[in-house]
Amino acid sequence: MSSSVLNSKKCRNDENRRKISPARFAMLVVIAGVLFGSLASVMVRCSTAPSLVLAAYRKVMVTLLLVPPVVLHCREELRSLRRTDILWCALSGLFLSIHFYTYYESIRYTTIAASQVLAGTEVLFVAAILFFSGKERYGRAAAAGIVIALAGGILTALTPQDTGASGKLYGNLCALTCALFSAFYSLIGAKMRKSCSNTLYSFLVYGASGIFLTIFTLSAAMPCSDTAPSITRSPWDWRCSAVF
Repeated sequence: MSSSVLNSKKCRNDENRRKISPARFAMLVVIAGVLFGSLASVMVRCSTAPSLVLAAYRKVMVTLLLVPPVVLHCREELRSLRRTDILWCALSGLFLSIHFYTYYESIRYTTIAASQVLAGTEVLFVAAILFFSGKERYGRAAAAGIVIALAGGILTALTPQDTGASGKLYGNLCALTCALFSAFYSLIGAKMRKSCSNTLYSFLVYGASGIFLTIFTLSAAMPCSDTAPSITRSPWDWRCSAVF
């Protein structure tokens, strides 16, 4: 076998080794998502901007980022949407708005750890809704586990913690509310994703959420920038939402 053939095979083997496998790439994406999600909670705690304003900035900016891929790849799908599809996306956007507002409120009033644990009960709410609506059936052990886990989350939320118990109770209840409305959002998403691409669905839902949050913010007469006279500035204020 000639040296040129051996060299070409060696080059191909080197290229294959340098390629990242789909499984490894997916793992890196998950790790990055967990890292940035964890940092987002800390940055929200550091900011003094109102929760509604932070949530509105986040959803509006994400919607703007999705405009190019929707224009390039989803124009035909967008034109073929039915009115009922748009209404379902709008309802999902409303639930997502409540989810983010209550999530940010929970971070402000309770510990970040408690907020994350209680917000993570979303999957339990999804399982409970599917079970009691008759959409899915679980064995006795699984059903008992769901009930016990939900009861534990509720007890955690209602248990007073050190000083400022009333504020932390409010934060814990906000985290549970956040999980509940996230479950509603996920269930609608499972329904809509059967007939709608992920890119278009995300664009419509995030856009509706951004509109709702902007309306809520303006209705509450909240300042939308750090130039308002009543705002105490800090290096973290009003810039945290841009990092999301």
